[in-house]
Amino acid sequence: MEQDSINYVKIILDEGGISNAARSLNISQPALSARLKKIEDDYGITIFDKKHRPVTLTEDGRRYLEYTQRQQQLEKSFRQYISDTKSLKTGELRVGGTHLYTQCFIPGVVKRFAKKYPGINIRIVNASAPVLTAMVSKGELDLFITSPGKNSQGIIYEPLFSTRLYICVPAEYEINRDLKKHAVKISEFPSVNLKKAGFDLRLLEDYPFILLDESQLMGGVMRSLFRKYAVSPQSFIHTDQAMTAYSLTRAGAGICLMFDRTLEQLGEDKGVCFYTVDDEMMTGEMRVAYGDVEYTPLVIKEFINCMRETIA
Repeated sequence: MEQDSINYVKIILDEGGISNAARSLNISQPALSARLKKIEDDYGITIFDKKHRPVTLTEDGRRYLEYTQRQQQLEKSFRQYISDTKSLKTGELRVGGTHLYTQCFIPGVVKRFAKKYPGINIRIVNASAPVLTAMVSKGELDLFITSPGKNSQGIIYEPLFSTRLYICVPAEYEINRDLKKHAVKISEFPSVNLKKAGFDLRLLEDYPFILLDESQLMGGVMRSLFRKYAVSPQSFIHTDQAMTAYSLTRAGAGICLMFDRTLEQLGEDKGVCFYTVDDEMMTGEMRVAYGDVEYTPLVIKEFINCMRETIA
């Protein structure tokens, strides 16, 4: 089966029709239609139900794409096996993370890995955790770094290091005067005296909070803190990126949560005061995630080793 034929079917589905797919591929619509017809004639099936807009797969089409994507993965695994036997002299590695993690953790790891394996081309992908998970599941991404959270089927998660969430408050807020004895410095991580650091969270409810989506760990934890400690903030600023949330805090716009290991990478900031509470929901393990496939490529294993050597 031709490799590019598989991609054509997927692109037609993703683009919602042959016309859009042809434009995306920069080929003529008749040429793409002919390619699709050849596949259908070879198997005696109809791949798309063209009565729907956008087009949808027939049951035969769904099975065709399922099996061909599986075939792609097997071929990729075999090619990776051959590449591994050549001592990682050539190849490609696709690494993902949210903007926060690719900024804080990935650069040092890439530097170490590239020095050790200069023949491997590395592509960095910035996206949300759900998008990264979907990309790994589809074989479009090799691995990504992710925060503590729920596991997804078909993905292997390996712990990298323990971490704790800290409450980040703009230094200009007057409440910091009352909380001075509870404040901690980044240089004190991770041996923070939790009894000293703890305080009544309701003291912050008159200030705005930076709120992430509930599907994101820090967004879920913040909402759980509000419920558990009866905190009723007066206002919120919503964003979908943790790095944006921290930047807003640094600018004095509101209060956010951030992991200690991330704050260590970002460095001390006189514009932010840091606090925490002694609660198990504030702790967890940063993880590396990759596809649960028959053969885990050596290049992935070696990159994870570099992660442990650099940031774990």
